[in-house]
Amino acid sequence: MICHSGKSERKQTNLMRRILSIVFISALVSIGLPAAQTFATTQACSGGGSITIAGTRVTSQSGCTGVLRVPDGVTEIATDVFLGISTMTDVVMPTSLTTVEPHSFKNVTGLNAITFLGNPPAFQTVFPGITPFNGTSTRLVYNPANTTWPLYGSPIYGQQVFAGRTVTFQSNGALTGDLPTASVIPYFAPGAQITMPENSGSLTNGSFPFVGWNTASDGTGSHFESGENFTVGSENANLFATWGEAATTSDTPAISGAPIAGNNDLVFAPGTWSGVPTPDLTYQWYDCTAPIATVQQTIPESCTAIDGATLLTFDPLAVHAGNYIAAAVTGQSTGTAATTWIAASSNEVLLKPQSTVKPSISGTPIATATGTNDLTAANGTWTGFPSPTFSKQWYLCDSFYFSPSESQPSDCTAISTATGNTLSVVPSYANKFISVAVRAESTGTSATTWWSPTTSRVQMRAAATVRPSVTGIAKVGKTLTALKGTWTGAPTPDYFTYQWYSCTTNVGTARQVIPSSCSPIARATGFKFVLKSAQRNTFVTVLVTATSGSTSPTSWLARSTAKISA
Repeated sequence: MICHSGKSERKQTNLMRRILSIVFISALVSIGLPAAQTFATTQACSGGGSITIAGTRVTSQSGCTGVLRVPDGVTEIATDVFLGISTMTDVVMPTSLTTVEPHSFKNVTGLNAITFLGNPPAFQTVFPGITPFNGTSTRLVYNPANTTWPLYGSPIYGQQVFAGRTVTFQSNGALTGDLPTASVIPYFAPGAQITMPENSGSLTNGSFPFVGWNTASDGTGSHFESGENFTVGSENANLFATWGEAATTSDTPAISGAPIAGNNDLVFAPGTWSGVPTPDLTYQWYDCTAPIATVQQTIPESCTAIDGATLLTFDPLAVHAGNYIAAAVTGQSTGTAATTWIAASSNEVLLKPQSTVKPSISGTPIATATGTNDLTAANGTWTGFPSPTFSKQWYLCDSFYFSPSESQPSDCTAISTATGNTLSVVPSYANKFISVAVRAESTGTSATTWWSPTTSRVQMRAAATVRPSVTGIAKVGKTLTALKGTWTGAPTPDYFTYQWYSCTTNVGTARQVIPSSCSPIARATGFKFVLKSAQRNTFVTVLVTATSGSTSPTSWLARSTAKISA
């Protein structure tokens, strides 16, 4: 028989009561009955640092960086908690929040938005002008289900208030994998930017690769690759996982336009392309030494990419003359293989004639009565494809032109029928200037014409229309006078020389050839001559010589006097 003392029984009873108490409390928790909520002393921020929580009150922060999500159960944000902070990007307030004290967000910079999940808290002020947001300009975002908030865009102490917008990621037919972890920011202000996540949940859709996110499920909306920013609009947004489909074209790429170097654009039509996401198209023009007959996917070895020629238009250059121009388009949907098509090439590139050495004239511009003096035109040096053919036209000009011209000088007139390589200079050209126009033409292009510099002024040798003569008494001691006659020339002769002759026979008519019976009288070179005894019983005459410009001089011997008497 075992006996128990009363003291021992009391100990056992107390132990049983404690055990029942623990079991009862555990049972309450397990069936969801409310229990007192406790808080950690700190709450981490997404980029580092933390806040300190005393009871239900946020009392301080230390180096808080990135996004802060205040835990549920917090009711107050104390004064000066986030004073002057510049490292936070977003703050999310819980539904339990009731009070935001003055200066709690004073002079904060770099903050995108403060999001409130619950009803509007009390924004306390000490006296007018001392608010939680002094010196801070940020957006307040609220849960649109809480209709007690101010209307969209209404201000609170200078802060704009926005009904929050949701951004939801959709798997869009993924066969395996998970969507990225939801953002800690449940609502966004219109205009906020969200960085697109990676495919961290390894979403897959058979053979179709994940290539990013799109505002349309079929990939035809705005496309965003991971790491790019999406701007929140005025409506809730869905972003769909995008499954890449390689770019294809339903049309044949083609080139249009005349392939003429330097003055005509070729135009490339790349065709209509499809793919998911919408393909990016790039273009490249090629210089080909052989034609491409039909569109193909392989770039021929005879084609060389033209540096910098990556637009839809291209103007061939002189270096491309005689070759063929082709263009290729490459379509690529993000995350898929590229597809390239090169169009059939143009015809041979033509080159409008261009003068590298300008036309010129050789010869002396001196007119003769019979037109026996010729000027000769030189084409100069030309480029062009095909090789140019040439034609010429001679011109009479009133002015001297030192330089060649690509337009006809205003005071130059074409000489009728003067279209050959040479021009005979006739008296009617006297005192004019002569130019030649050389017209070059390459088949299929427009012609190019250059006017040569003019010759110097056309001159004409002096000619006597009234022959020289001698007046005076044919007697020793008397003075004879030479009359030079009337002369033409270009320029008009204004310089004359004289030489008196004594002849043993009479010179009956004026002539240009001096008879052998005549001898020059020494030092008798003036237009007057005093007869000496040495000229007694001879016939005296004078040779008049006229010169026009740089032409050869012309001389006429006058009819002689009667025999000189004593």
